[in-house]
Amino acid sequence: MTVEATVAVVVTDASNVAVTKGSLELNDLPVAIGTRASGSTSAFSTLTAQPGVQTDSNNNIQVAGSLPSMTTISVDGISTVDLGNWDALTELFPSFNAIEEIKVSETLNPAEYGGVADVTTVSKSGTNTFHGGAFENFQNTDLNASDTFSHKVTPVKLNDFGVFLGGPIIRNRTFFFVGLVLGLCGLLVSASVLLLR
Repeated sequence: MTVEATVAVVVTDASNVAVTKGSLELNDLPVAIGTRASGSTSAFSTLTAQPGVQTDSNNNIQVAGSLPSMTTISVDGISTVDLGNWDALTELFPSFNAIEEIKVSETLNPAEYGGVADVTTVSKSGTNTFHGGAFENFQNTDLNASDTFSHKVTPVKLNDFGVFLGGPIIRNRTFFFVGLVLGLCGLLVSASVLLLR
């Protein structure tokens, strides 16, 4: 049996602090119980697991102490900021299974980001082989333990389920990925098509 380890690479050509979470990390990280109980399958809630990221009293993301309006947020290069109040539209995020990675860049960002902080989401795309799966997130009050001191059980109701599938349309040229989630918030559909020339 051998043990292998890798050394983290120090990036010397960028001044910002950034952390990237891949699809495996997003699916394995615990999600805030309140967000899941409300039926949200958005990965937006997992961002608070990173140092320097928290939510304000209105559940808006704050990065490195900045105001929510100072954070640029995009999915596949398209801004998801509500121009009416300059906050992120959290339910425009794809579901966990449709995200390839989320990158949070804090402080000293290059001009390309346009804000003090940046949250960039990249959705999955298909490959030359078909891949997919099905899932169900089920939780209710009967499955929870009571509070130690009050002996009350917090009411929770969650039953989200969905499927995701990716693969080729034209081998080595055009790929697709589709994710469908049905839950308390209704039907969430995320889809992508990648064309290589």
